[in-house]
Amino acid sequence: MLAAITVDGYLTTLRLVVEASQLILEQIHSVFVESNLKALAWSPDGSLLTTGGRDKELHVFSASDLKRNQKPVELDGRIWDIDLTNLLLTVKLLSYLRGLGDTGWLVSVLVANLREEAS
Repeated sequence: MLAAITVDGYLTTLRLVVEASQLILEQIHSVFVESNLKALAWSPDGSLLTTGGRDKELHVFSASDLKRNQKPVELDGRIWDIDLTNLLLTVKLLSYLRGLGDTGWLVSVLVANLREEAS
């Protein structure tokens, strides 16, 4: 499965299919998130998709059906990139999404990471 975001605000999941020796992209799901999406990331286990952009909110969706797992997390600035390869952040994010974490801690870690990258 593949995922794509567009500047007009859509998150789309796609499947790559081989038909008669040709590669074809089939759309699975598509949902409007926000205008001017800039960032997309898969969770390491492939179960979640995370998007962000100019509205300063982190949006999290189930990868299988693009249903929102929670309300968007508001951040201090625009989101230009999402890196879920940081294991501690990923584990904390997944714990939070499953109702085990603390909102303030998650937001402060995300904002701290964004500030470190900006400097």
